[in-house]
Amino acid sequence: MTQQTIVDSSLQKVCAIALVLGLAAGCKSKSSDETTPGCQPEGGIQCNTNVLSICKGGDLTVAGPCPGGCETRGREARCFDPSKSLIAPIGTACQKGMALCGMTPNTLLVCQDGGLTSAGECPGGCIDRGDGSMLYCVDKQNNLRFAVGMGCSGLGKPFERACGMDGKTVLICRENYYEKYASNCHQCSQQHNGELVCVNSLMDRVDVTPDAAASTAP
Repeated sequence: MTQQTIVDSSLQKVCAIALVLGLAAGCKSKSSDETTPGCQPEGGIQCNTNVLSICKGGDLTVAGPCPGGCETRGREARCFDPSKSLIAPIGTACQKGMALCGMTPNTLLVCQDGGLTSAGECPGGCIDRGDGSMLYCVDKQNNLRFAVGMGCSGLGKPFERACGMDGKTVLICRENYYEKYASNCHQCSQQHNGELVCVNSLMDRVDVTPDAAASTAP
C-alpha cells in the first residue's frame, strides 16, 4: 500500500480511533532483560530514548524498540514503527472501543477489560499515522478488516456493517461498538468507501444472512 493510496482513501476522515496512553511514573526503565519496581498505573507506558516500557504488576518492563522513534507529549507516549505507524504493546491501558497497531508487525490490538489485547492479523499491514485521522487494518488486496469490540460510532452509515478479522465474518455496529453479525460469507471484502461484498465458495456474490442470535438481538 502506498502513502498516496492511504491519503486518497475516503475512510481518511472517519476511521480515526484515538488512544490516550497513560505514562508510567516514578521509575526509569533499564535494559531489555531488567525491570524497575515501583511504577504506576498498571498498563502505563513511557519512552526511554527510542525504547518503550510498560508498567506490569508494579514493575516497569521494556516492551521493545520504537524503530520510528518514541515521543512523549504531555501524558501521552507515542511509539512508531519504521513506516511511522503508531504502535503499542499488549497490555497497554486503554478505554473501551480503542484500537491500535501492535508492536508485532501486522497485528491489531483492541481494548478489552482495560488493556489492549491482540484482535488478529492484518496480512497487508496495520497502519495508524497517529494524527487522529485514520487507522487501517488491511488484507493483501487492500481490503479493510475490523475487530469485535472496536468503536464504530464515528464511522458513519457506510460502515454499519464491516468485515471481521478472519476475512469471512461480518460485524455490525451496535451501541457504538462492533459485534459479530453473520458468518455465511466464504469471503468478505470491504473497500475504503465502505462497500462490503460477501461471496460463497463458488465466489458468487450473496446477501449477508445474519446469524440466529444476531437477528434476534434487540
